[in-house]
Amino acid sequence: MNESYAHTRIMVADDDPAFGDALLTMMRERFACPVRLVRDGDTAARVLETEPFDIVIVNMQIPGAHGLEFVEDLKKRWPEIDVIAITGRANPCPYIEFVGAGVSDFVSKPFPLEELEARVMRVLETRRQRRTLIWGRERILRRVKAVEDTASNGERGDIQYRAIFELNMMPTLVLDAETLCLRAANKAFCDLCGRQCEALLHRDFRELLNGPSRVRLEQVFAAVSRTGRGTLSDMCIETSDGTLAIVDLGITFIGDGDERFVHVACKDLTEQKALQQELVERAARDGLTGLYNQRALRVHLETAVRNAQANKQPLSVLSIDLDNFKQCNDRYGHPVGDSVLRSAGQAILEQIRSLDAGFRNGGDEFCVLVRSANAAIGQTVAERIRVAFEKSECYGTSMSIGIAEYRDSMDGNALMKAADDALYKAKSRGKNAICVA
Repeated sequence: MNESYAHTRIMVADDDPAFGDALLTMMRERFACPVRLVRDGDTAARVLETEPFDIVIVNMQIPGAHGLEFVEDLKKRWPEIDVIAITGRANPCPYIEFVGAGVSDFVSKPFPLEELEARVMRVLETRRQRRTLIWGRERILRRVKAVEDTASNGERGDIQYRAIFELNMMPTLVLDAETLCLRAANKAFCDLCGRQCEALLHRDFRELLNGPSRVRLEQVFAAVSRTGRGTLSDMCIETSDGTLAIVDLGITFIGDGDERFVHVACKDLTEQKALQQELVERAARDGLTGLYNQRALRVHLETAVRNAQANKQPLSVLSIDLDNFKQCNDRYGHPVGDSVLRSAGQAILEQIRSLDAGFRNGGDEFCVLVRSANAAIGQTVAERIRVAFEKSECYGTSMSIGIAEYRDSMDGNALMKAADDALYKAKSRGKNAICVA
């Protein structure tokens, strides 16, 4: 048994028998911990009243109590439980509402079970870190109490101030007002940076910031010094492992003359920003193929056209359609049709360059923006995609591709129409072909 998770208790609430049983089996095998499966929200609520759980994985559309109201009620009654929501492509609730209701993470159907496993592990790691922080605070409090019992009144005041500083869960530091060198940093700030306190003391705080944040701090620091306090949002601190911690800095000047120093409180937004970025990315992606969706295409296309105009750089567009896709759906059924669409998406993702972008317009229509590329380069990329798809299990389908290169005075609509016209010519030539406008 995996001792890391042996004492973890997980509830799975899903009414799909096959999916629920597969999920139950996976959770027990991967985490080797007690897992309880329920089929509806009302049963979930009754079980929660009598049994303790650490994580609830819930399908937002289960019978009975469900959706945002179920999550909000659960978090109100058992705030210590982490909720992972399973959503469907047809779910009308924006993901941001799930987060507002108290969901710790979410995953959208269809998804590989490994994705859910990764999200459960992330939640468990967050819970572990939270427990470690609480234990650390309790240990410091015990030490403070022991010292206070033998200290004078003046000493107690110093001890209490130091305890407040060290126990503060918000990363906090004290800087020299003139040099901006660190005079003190609490454990939360050291953990945020991934550095020992001794390695931080006497360092210039600006050295911990990335370039843009360093410039912003230097630009506004004099003004903040005059007013005595201020806030800098979305500042980036470089951590020991090379990643960036995103924080809001609350800056307060204390004292005057030679005794003046700066108190800096850091609100850690790293996970929140990552989640927001994930929400934005998910909203722009097609759930079946992993490509960008039609809404994202409009934004990317207009941006690419403006950049081509401003920088006098080439730009090509591929308009792609699957040949015989309707016949494939009619003969083999929609599950096979979905498999073919995924194969098309995979061929596009694997064959385009890192600066290009692939999109699913809907149905069996796709598009690729080939940036900094003329039609000849676009044709090379198109041929790679066509051949890769042809080698997949495509059930009698193939790809026809039309290519158009940006010309002066074209807007996004005109460029897309030129690519579509070339696509129609490719289809008229017998399909499984590429045509340049």
